[in-house]
Amino acid sequence: MFPSPDVAQLVRWLHQSDIRLENGVSLRDLASVRSHNTPWEEMSWYADELREAGVDIPDAGSLLRAWDELPTPSRYAFSGEDPNWDGADYPVPATSAVLFTASQRLRQRLSVLWDTAHREARNLGLDAGLVAPRPPEALRMFVPTYDEIAALVDAGPHEDVDYEWFETPRWIPLTAARLVGYARARNLGARAAYRALAPLRAIGALVPELSAEAEAALPDDVPTAHDAVAVDPAYRVSAPGDPLHPLDLVGIAGRLGEPVRHTWERRITPYLALEASPPSVTDVPDVVPGWQDLAILSEGLDGRLPALTGPVGQDRIERCARAVGETPEWVCRRLEIYAGLFGLRL
Repeated sequence: MFPSPDVAQLVRWLHQSDIRLENGVSLRDLASVRSHNTPWEEMSWYADELREAGVDIPDAGSLLRAWDELPTPSRYAFSGEDPNWDGADYPVPATSAVLFTASQRLRQRLSVLWDTAHREARNLGLDAGLVAPRPPEALRMFVPTYDEIAALVDAGPHEDVDYEWFETPRWIPLTAARLVGYARARNLGARAAYRALAPLRAIGALVPELSAEAEAALPDDVPTAHDAVAVDPAYRVSAPGDPLHPLDLVGIAGRLGEPVRHTWERRITPYLALEASPPSVTDVPDVVPGWQDLAILSEGLDGRLPALTGPVGQDRIERCARAVGETPEWVCRRLEIYAGLFGLRL
């Protein structure tokens, strides 16, 4: 089967965006390459042609054809965002993340947007798989706020492109930084904040199910600005998603002007169950780091990874001393303080 010229052009656009037909094509993918001059009805024909050719693509032609004429609540239910934004004006399946976001944008109970999506799906003859199952009774009256969105959903304008584009809302894991941000925004203790978000797991929110011990370790107090810095990946030198590195810990403690052990035990350890990869941290010293410590603990003498580890010779000590304007004896004393944490042999 040979594609029509218009579909062939669409396929070229998809490939230019690294979207391969063999991996399936989503409604979001179609929207991302659609020209604003191409009516949604035409896009529905192209989608049907691709599906007939064996491409895995949602059977949502009726949704595409009806899109421009749907009432505003229905457009929110199948996009998650305000369709008045050109970059958000495209239909996608009404997943739980999309409906949750739409509920927040319209300041409505979850039941309202779920009911809207199911009703519109029946009217359009859409497959049931294009709409998330209804939330449990206990959540139907829940009205999400921006704080829940910030903690649990990746939504809003995409800032890495030079044109207006809103990615489809999707659930993201609850991290220590997002939990602390939520707790501070709601003026809750970290444990109470976790318990407030945990029920949303029932509709797909990626809230880790903590053990009783891990939940009990979460602080009762409202997190401080210093707590927020301590768990924020933006203040680490390790790559996003990597375990907390000892050099991260020293840098954070130095930024906060407090002993490394205090930062570790009081600000980071209570949230370790929310770390994607548990860190390997031992022998944490009870010392306030200076900028010189960060320099001498990094291979490049710049406070960045890779960190110094293993045997440390006299040549290295002298280089460190010259770099920070101190004596070799001073450098040796400082490295001895951190020897256990960094695995140094002097």
